[in-house]
Amino acid sequence: MLLSRLSSLLADLLHIRRQPDLLQPLAELVQLLFLFAQLAQLFLDGLELLAQVVLALGLGHLALDLAVDLRAELEDLALAVEQLEDELHPVFEIDRLEDLLLLFDGDVDVGGESGPPGAPAG
Repeated sequence: MLLSRLSSLLADLLHIRRQPDLLQPLAELVQLLFLFAQLAQLFLDGLELLAQVVLALGLGHLALDLAVDLRAELEDLALAVEQLEDELHPVFEIDRLEDLLLLFDGDVDVGGESGPPGAPAG
């Protein structure tokens, strides 16, 4: 029984081979399946490329965000230093003014030109 089925199948295949009109739809079906396989591969390649581009762009944006944040932090630090200088500036100016007053004050004896402290100048 199995042998008869195999011989029948073989006879049918040989019969189809002798008639090219019957093989034409089968060949077109194989080509269509091959085309679908290529389109599926192209689609998957496109998705992979899209993922790579999105990942690269995401990393680029992350690096730019870090650079912008670093620049903002450095500007904040520079502003803090400038504010500290502005707060300390009057202290330095007072010291300079005191030095200037000491330099031009006529009542200050310089270099021991007078006697002991409290003694009249003479």
